[in-house]
Amino acid sequence: MKQFGIWAIALVFVSCLAGNVFSQTITVDLDDPDYYRPFYDPELVYENGAYQADFTDTFIFNLTESGSLSFTLSEKDSREGFFPEWVDITDASFGNGPAPTTVTPWEKADPYYSGSNLVSTYTWDDLAAGQYNLSVAGEAYAKSYPSTHYWMEDVSFQATGPAPVPEPATMTLAGLGLLGIAGLSRKRKQQ
Repeated sequence: MKQFGIWAIALVFVSCLAGNVFSQTITVDLDDPDYYRPFYDPELVYENGAYQADFTDTFIFNLTESGSLSFTLSEKDSREGFFPEWVDITDASFGNGPAPTTVTPWEKADPYYSGSNLVSTYTWDDLAAGQYNLSVAGEAYAKSYPSTHYWMEDVSFQATGPAPVPEPATMTLAGLGLLGIAGLSRKRKQQ
C-alpha cells in the first residue's frame, strides 16, 4: 500500500510539471477556406499572472484525389500595449505524410501595425489521395482576459487528376499509322 501511495504522489508531481496540453480535432471542409481556433477558460489556465495553455490541434484533410494543398496559418500577435495576447505556433506538420514543399517564414500581415497577426503559408505540391492529419502545436497567452486565437486561412486544394487515357479509336488510328509507316519503309527496301 505504501508503494501505491508513492506512485500516486509521483504521478501527481509529474502531471503538475507537464502543465495542461489541450487539443481539438477539426475535419477540414475543402470548400470552406477559413478556420478559427479560439482559446478560452478553461483551456487558458491562470498562472504566473497570465492565462496560458499549451496546445496540439489536429486538422484532418480527406483528399479524394491527388493534387496540391496550401493554407496560411495566422497567429494572434498583440504583444505590445495594455492587454498583450498571442499564440505561438511551434510546429505544423503531417504525422502521416510528406513535409511541405514550401513554407514561408513567419511575418507580420501588416508590417506597419504592431498588433498585426503573424502569418506563414504552407504548400504541398503533390499529395496522393488519402487522409492526412495535420498537427498544429504551440502555446497561447493572454495577460488580462482568458481569450486569444489563431486562424487557418485560404485553404486551397487543386486536384491534378489522373493522366488522360486514350480512347480505343485513337489507339486504332495510331496503330494503323505505325503499320502504314512500316509498310512504306518495307516497300522502299524492296525497291
